[in-house]
Amino acid sequence: MTKTYVGASTVASWCGVSRSAVSKWRERHPDFPAPDIFLSTSRGVKEPGWLPERKAEILAWHGARGGQDA
Repeated sequence: MTKTYVGASTVASWCGVSRSAVSKWRERHPDFPAPDIFLSTSRGVKEPGWLPERKAEILAWHGARGGQDA
């Protein structure tokens, strides 16, 4: 069975912020939902991926922050 993951850009669109904001959250907030997987890009960068069914969890985290961007 193939699993599909979403990247930081999709997480950003769910929350109405930039992809950069998601990267900052991951760096600054240890309680931000951890990625389910990391994928290597052609540039050798590790990109995070989340299962789409975790959208509610991520939105709940974002909502609990009170609208702060970073």
